[in-house]
Amino acid sequence: MARLAYDPTFYKIENSSFESWYKDIDLSLPLPENSYLEHHLYIASDYFIDVLSEQQPTINKST
Repeated sequence: MARLAYDPTFYKIENSSFESWYKDIDLSLPLPENSYLEHHLYIASDYFIDVLSEQQPTINKST
């Protein structure tokens, strides 16, 4: 079977069910009205990476 190759792809997800779920289970987070999380999804050939962050991530491409 041939392996599919993907160029790295980055998404910012709004109204994320993952973010809602995480806020419900992590009691160390401030109340939703006092905090701001963003859900980012990074996709590459070998990985799907979900990131919750209070800041917009910076991505640098190395050669």
